[in-house]
Amino acid sequence: MFSLETDTDVIFSLELKAILKGILLAEKLNISDVWIESDSLFAVNIIAKKSTPPWKDINLINKISETLVKFNQWSISHCWREGNAVADCLSKRNYTFKGLDLPPWTVTQDLMELLHRDRNGEKFVRL
Repeated sequence: MFSLETDTDVIFSLELKAILKGILLAEKLNISDVWIESDSLFAVNIIAKKSTPPWKDINLINKISETLVKFNQWSISHCWREGNAVADCLSKRNYTFKGLDLPPWTVTQDLMELLHRDRNGEKFVRL
């Protein structure tokens, strides 16, 4: 099958889907204020309405916007990948589950160590 999508297009759509899943989870947990951080500056600018989204992602952007208005407050900012080692670690795994919950078997020892280091405010260096 022939596709005009590039790897960059697919990765960008996945970034938006991850943001949507995160805010849907926050909504499900009755969190009233959210702060979204993404290592995709393009995604940050689109959600902040500073850039025009690609036409193929309009429905996804609309769903994100519809969900964000349900929060009392929300903000979005760019975060270098090194600033969130946990997200970087998760992005490199090939998960096949669906839904919003992280199954317990996916929380490995290395991920737990990153979570503890992140909670303690340690700085990370990307290798």
